[in-house]
Amino acid sequence: MKKEVISIVPYFGGMSRFSPDHTQQALDLRHKWFDYCLQSMKDFTHTFFIGCCNDKDYKILQPYRMHGNINIIKFELDRAEHLPANLAFEVQNIIKSGNADSISAMPYVYYTEMDQVFYAQHFDSLTDVLAKDKNVYIVPQRFEQIPRHKVEMRKKRFNVSAERFVEFRGVFADNNPYVVANEPWSIASYDDNFYVNEKGNVNALDDSSYGGAYGAAYFTSKELFSKTQFTALDFQPTEQTGGHDLFRMEDSVCIKSKDFFFFHVDHLSGYEFNKKMEPG
Repeated sequence: MKKEVISIVPYFGGMSRFSPDHTQQALDLRHKWFDYCLQSMKDFTHTFFIGCCNDKDYKILQPYRMHGNINIIKFELDRAEHLPANLAFEVQNIIKSGNADSISAMPYVYYTEMDQVFYAQHFDSLTDVLAKDKNVYIVPQRFEQIPRHKVEMRKKRFNVSAERFVEFRGVFADNNPYVVANEPWSIASYDDNFYVNEKGNVNALDDSSYGGAYGAAYFTSKELFSKTQFTALDFQPTEQTGGHDLFRMEDSVCIKSKDFFFFHVDHLSGYEFNKKMEPG
């Protein structure tokens, strides 16, 4: 497998005012999640850019510098929730500057949150799509482990259809099923392997179509990533950089795999949410 991808991961081991309750109670797991995330991408990644915004996280990340292709970037930020956008801005500038020729020459970009493990049945099928259409970005199906006794609750609370519960052995699997999150809003076929997430009112910040297109990760061309207008907003700040900003781009096309297992991530912190889920 060729290493032709720039991989981008914001790392935050603390708390911000946007941190969900289930991650507040799992701080000790975050570094494990991050390590599994990184390991899952090493076979295809040419260069990693890992962003952080405090001294503690910067110190924790230092051992990764021993790997020659991992760059740790520390930002001085008043608000940790703006780390993803600032990291995206920085990588855009590095690509556009051309100062690092080997990086600028890489054709693909993969962005993910730090708690997601990458799985692809046929990696070349992903790059083939991106090589043909530089306005496409591919979002992985997002698997979340869920206790068996919480399945019916999740179905009712979030109106999830039965076919979105699957059997899978993830890195922290505990004899539980997984739910494939982010059920689509409106779709059309793209090709034999993928469907298009159609856009609703993307001029609004809170539209139903964003949810189905989201996966907190995306695989795209260097060209689409470089021209995306990333936003450091107070409304769903991590979600903007994690997919919404690309979805709003006029010519962008968001696709996901028809077969859930064809391209997906194991969203590790999703299990913490599902364990603590209460009836809506």
